[in-house]
Amino acid sequence: MNILRRERLVDELLEAYVEWRESCARMSDAYHFWTSEPAPGDRIAFGLYVAALDAEEHAAQVYAGLVRP
Repeated sequence: MNILRRERLVDELLEAYVEWRESCARMSDAYHFWTSEPAPGDRIAFGLYVAALDAEEHAAQVYAGLVRP
């Protein structure tokens, strides 16, 4: 593997890792918002949490795809 290709792979890996960690933080924030929200906003807060959870799962899959041999 040449150096340029290796550097690109490392950049892609780091970018995917950062995206996954940021997705984790957004998912955690959405979870805390949902669990602290009074009853009338539960459906909206839960929907936001589910969307954040889906985004985190996708980011994790992208990162895992780069890490696996």
